[in-house]
Amino acid sequence: MYSPACWLQNKTSLSSVGSATFVHDFSFGFKMQCNGAWPDFNNGSFREEPIKRRAEVLRELHKALQDYDEHVLRCSQMSSLPKAQGRDIESIENWFLANPGAIDQSESAFINHKEDLISIVPKVKSPLRRALERVSGFDLSPLFSMRPSGDFYDPELTRYYNDRKIEKFITAIVVMAGFLMLVAPLWILVFVSGELERLGIITAFVALFLALVSTVTIAKPFDTLAATAAYVSPSSQ
Repeated sequence: MYSPACWLQNKTSLSSVGSATFVHDFSFGFKMQCNGAWPDFNNGSFREEPIKRRAEVLRELHKALQDYDEHVLRCSQMSSLPKAQGRDIESIENWFLANPGAIDQSESAFINHKEDLISIVPKVKSPLRRALERVSGFDLSPLFSMRPSGDFYDPELTRYYNDRKIEKFITAIVVMAGFLMLVAPLWILVFVSGELERLGIITAFVALFLALVSTVTIAKPFDTLAATAAYVSPSSQ
């Protein structure tokens, strides 16, 4: 409860609760008579804000909220990125070893926090390609290696491969495997007369086809089952 004889001037005022007296800080800097009526303010409008300091605070708050929203959005986008692949991390580590002192040790220590590293430009690779890349020198073999035209960075230590050629090679493997999966059971069933033997052959090829689709493609589980069902239909006829 404000004292009835006081004036609220500048930024301070007095109020009493019981026997204690408190000093209130009014950061909005307006003047009001305590024993008089409050002036009428349009609280439903930001444009007609009568208190200048409050309008400034609202503008600062609006800017702060914009910065906060952008920060949250960026964190959300970064959280959706996949973790960095081991090959990429190893490549950066090799660059640090080949160029000691290029980046301060304290600033290059981020490479040790592998669980926090993400891939900025992720590339979805099939399980088959990831398995082949584990083979030493697969993507750097003369079949896939390339030499960029013109000057390029660190030619003695940097090796380049043609990603398009690797994708074509993987596609050729998938096409050949799919062709064999379609033709092989037809030829085998011709030479088998027993019902149980024929059923066993069909079951084996269905399981093999399911494993093949799961390992050589990036199809989702539902798409894998749909492809297997389409494969079973002509085989069972």
